[in-house]
Amino acid sequence: MASWSREWDKIRTLGEGGQGRVHLVRSKARSELLEASSRAVVKTIVALSAHAKDPTTPDLGRKLAHDIAELNRADHPNELAALKELKIHDQQAKDRFQAEVEALHVAQHSARLRLISSDIGESWLVSEYLPGGTLAKNPDLFKGKALDALKAFEPLVSAVVALPSAMSFTEILSPQTSISRPMDIWCWVILASCSGLTTRAAA
Repeated sequence: MASWSREWDKIRTLGEGGQGRVHLVRSKARSELLEASSRAVVKTIVALSAHAKDPTTPDLGRKLAHDIAELNRADHPNELAALKELKIHDQQAKDRFQAEVEALHVAQHSARLRLISSDIGESWLVSEYLPGGTLAKNPDLFKGKALDALKAFEPLVSAVVALPSAMSFTEILSPQTSISRPMDIWCWVILASCSGLTTRAAA
């Protein structure tokens, strides 16, 4: 079992490319809290049914409301993440994956995804999750909004400029890349996505 599973539970698949799959994951702590809240709701309902005339019934009612609220609340941003797992394990794929992890680790910027954890040996990484999806899934996002598109592009350029000078890269903007974090678009760094080009980071 991969070591990421000690901290995260898979919820659903977000997407799949030629070399990897991306999954939405929830923190173990949140999953455990959901399970505990579910058990508490059932237990409190049983108690209310058995002690309808008990003086403590109002307290049980408040507890039930609290447990239901906790069970139904939206996940906090730090309780969700995006897990990428490599599905092709030849040396070229592993080298590209390692470069991707290194790019995310070194090139910290507000317009880039935040790397939470990774294991190159096991070929996985966990990054923050931004629920807006990829640019490819939002083709009309900037339709008729040239100024908004330019504003969204600005932090992307800033992120590229902020890359360490020692990193060799060619910026590639494809439908799979994000435009910026403020637009609530999540993405993965695209490595060597065009034949003949070496991409150290693109986001």
